Amino acid sequence: MKRLLVAAGLSAALMGGMTALPALAETEIVMPGWADYSGPYADIMPGWEGGRVAVIEWWNANKGKELGVKLTYKGVDGRYDPAQVASLWPGVLSEFKPVLLFGMGGADYAAMKTRLPEDKVPMISPTGGYGFTWADNPWSFNLRPTLAHEAAMYVEWRRKSEAMTRPLKVVVVASEAAPAWVDTVNGIKAFAAGNPDKLDLVDVIWTAPQPTDLTTDIFAAVSKQIDAVIVMTNSAGSVAVKTALDNVGSDVPLMLGAHNGLTAAGAAIGGMETLTNTFECAAMAPPVSGTEAAAFYDELHVSYGLEPAWDNATILGISQGLFIVAIMEETIRRYGAGEFDGEKVREVILDYTVPAAAMHGFTGDMKMNNESSFPLSGLIGYCATVNAGAFMVLEGAVPVPEIPKW
Repeated sequence: MKRLLVAAGLSAALMGGMTALPALAETEIVMPGWADYSGPYADIMPGWEGGRVAVIEWWNANKGKELGVKLTYKGVDGRYDPAQVASLWPGVLSEFKPVLLFGMGGADYAAMKTRLPEDKVPMISPTGGYGFTWADNPWSFNLRPTLAHEAAMYVEWRRKSEAMTRPLKVVVVASEAAPAWVDTVNGIKAFAAGNPDKLDLVDVIWTAPQPTDLTTDIFAAVSKQIDAVIVMTNSAGSVAVKTALDNVGSDVPLMLGAHNGLTAAGAAIGGMETLTNTFECAAMAPPVSGTEAAAFYDELHVSYGLEPAWDNATILGISQGLFIVAIMEETIRRYGAGEFDGEKVREVILDYTVPAAAMHGFTGDMKMNNESSFPLSGLIGYCATVNAGAFMVLEGAVPVPEIPKW
């Protein structure tokens, strides 16, 4: 009995000592992200960044605790300006020592295309890619094909839906202020040159990044009997062109990108009900209810503090966040928390197929390659318009056309 009492005392002491031990240390990994609080995309940044942050909070609660890792997001205002991004990068690199970056798009890439491989830090953007990133050994990756591919989706969908036997005649409105916008025009030109039976690019209207009145330019454009105006810049460009079309009394359709599309332009112009004859096409999840993606948004909204509306900007942030946390999780499982650098993360990006289940309906299986910054095949998207003031998908499985490298 005495031995049993002594053993029990030792056991109690050991148990007391165990409960007194501190919890296992948690490894924090800081995840910087280029943002735009004062530039051409400031109007859609709350949803975009809100999606990023909510996904990280969700991952920390559901995956990070299991792995002993906490991801911390830090937004950096690059103003979608290559000069601003370039000036801030040395400080971001020194302070945060990132192993992976949240990117925005063309401005980031233009500023950092040589720095990323030198500093061994990969970057992921949810936007459409660009032809100037169509190079071997990329360090910046996009979740979608180029914006030119998405413009070509509209061309082929429109011709098919109207049983058109002639090429679609379009005018493109863009700005030389951003390399990404110039490159998108070059990609559309490449598609037109390779498919003269499908697309007739009548003219390109070059304007300011925040245009005010384009009435004169649009009046000249519609007098050429065009079938559509394509704008893949920002919400200000969308609003300026739509306003000009209304000013000249034209019902020529307007085609927009997801980032400057129906929900973003509708908010900027005073309501989607004014966007008659306006369309968007994109290789991403549409902002409609009743889908797996919408259900995941609801979870983030209810449980993880996501306040912005269910729209394209928020979808950009959520899809970007999901891909990034999936890559980080796989890297942590392979190498251990805190035991890897950006070079190892890039190896995982190129080697690992992020399964559709991890993307929660925002994409299918996602596999990057070493020949371009964006997936090259197997992608589909949607084309949508406005009906009675609401977003309406016209077709949800539009193939993404192939375009030769330009």
